[in-house]
Amino acid sequence: AMRGGLGSLTRGVCGLLRLLEIPLPYVRVGELEDRGWFPAWLRDAMTDHLTAMFRLTGAYDSALPLLRSVAGESGEERYLDLCSGGGGAWSAVLRRAPSLDGMSVSFSDRYPNVGAWAALAERFPGTVTYVEEPLDATAVGAEHRGTRTLFTSFHHFDAAGGERLLADAADAGVPIGIFEVSNRNLRGLLTTLLVP
Repeated sequence: AMRGGLGSLTRGVCGLLRLLEIPLPYVRVGELEDRGWFPAWLRDAMTDHLTAMFRLTGAYDSALPLLRSVAGESGEERYLDLCSGGGGAWSAVLRRAPSLDGMSVSFSDRYPNVGAWAALAERFPGTVTYVEEPLDATAVGAEHRGTRTLFTSFHHFDAAGGERLLADAADAGVPIGIFEVSNRNLRGLLTTLLVP
């Protein structure tokens, strides 16, 4: 009797795990923190939370070899991080390679979190800089050079915005790396809703 119960439990758990991986339909609703009226203190708190989560989970640990590879192939040792929020993903990368092997990163955002970036620039002098003024990722401008990166932010763009962002990088002749850890399935949705 015990053996049959364990088999039923195992089948039930496996069924639940399969259910969690069912893809969810894409519904574009936008995010509140992307709105100009959204309180800056709350936006900064949200991006600071993401920074802590990236450090805790190591979600972007695999990005460092890719970033080094792009630097080697392109000869570009500067990175311009777009939609940086609190600098979360790069903050996690910098913990593994504080000097970035001579590379540097500059943070930027439509809603700059200068306080978080200034703390990172102080912690990693000569490696981290930031753009204090708002920067539109779809129209960066020639004065901001470097391989462009986006971490957990490309999903904020609709199709037309994503195309403009990619076209702007192509027109500038710079590489771009887009990193996303989000999943459009029930597991991803529950994780987003349940993470403190």
